[in-house]
Amino acid sequence: MKILIADDHRLVIEAVKAKLSELEPGIEFVLAMSVDELLAGATDDLDLALIDLNMPGADGQAHIDEIRRRHPAVPLIVLSGYEDPAIMRSALERGVLGFIPKAYSPEVMLSAVRLVLAGGVYVPPMMLAALPPGIVAGVAPQAST
Repeated sequence: MKILIADDHRLVIEAVKAKLSELEPGIEFVLAMSVDELLAGATDDLDLALIDLNMPGADGQAHIDEIRRRHPAVPLIVLSGYEDPAIMRSALERGVLGFIPKAYSPEVMLSAVRLVLAGGVYVPPMMLAALPPGIVAGVAPQAST
């Protein structure tokens, strides 16, 4: 398995790398601390990419769009300090398969990664809590007759 971790904080990268090592033995990690390093390190043979939104060279979520354009088959998860449901929604609308706030526990991150690797999409509970009452994610409420 080959996983890219892109974050501008070395401590975060090392912690994420240590936790993801629990997935299986022998994982190859590609590390990036800027958008330039991210774009240089991303390849089509990645099994997963975890990418921070706020890093040197980032212009909003343009680096997410660029990775999606260059490597559309690579599953992407945003790992971010942002906890704004609008930012989460924007990332998911761009085709990322998960948004993990950095405030979440390492166990939640690992579970979210496993879900995405199994073909699912991880939506943080705080984003679901921001939906209006009666709305299920992606499903409009039924009109009453």
